[in-house]
Amino acid sequence: QLCLYLHSSNYIGNEGVDVLSNGLRGIGSSLKTLRLNNNSVGNEGLLAVVEALANCTGLETLDLSRNEFSLAAAGLASLSDWLRRDEVNLKYLNLSSCRINDEG
Repeated sequence: QLCLYLHSSNYIGNEGVDVLSNGLRGIGSSLKTLRLNNNSVGNEGLLAVVEALANCTGLETLDLSRNEFSLAAAGLASLSDWLRRDEVNLKYLNLSSCRINDEG
């Protein structure tokens, strides 16, 4: 069981999430928890995370709270599509304080 915590103001941004996502692609079902709250993740970073999670079928907790998603309509649509997949077993999703608006 693998848990990855990069929370509490690390501010890795879209570039950091892109690098992290490259590593996540090979993890597969062993990743259970991913916390990226308060890291200045925007649309591009969210798209990268969702793409990387395609093979993370064991993920149970995803915390993306306190990131700026007010302009992340494409990323949020991608997240929504991922959540609808049959193999997704997510039990907890935190998107609080992400400034999601009507377009997201």
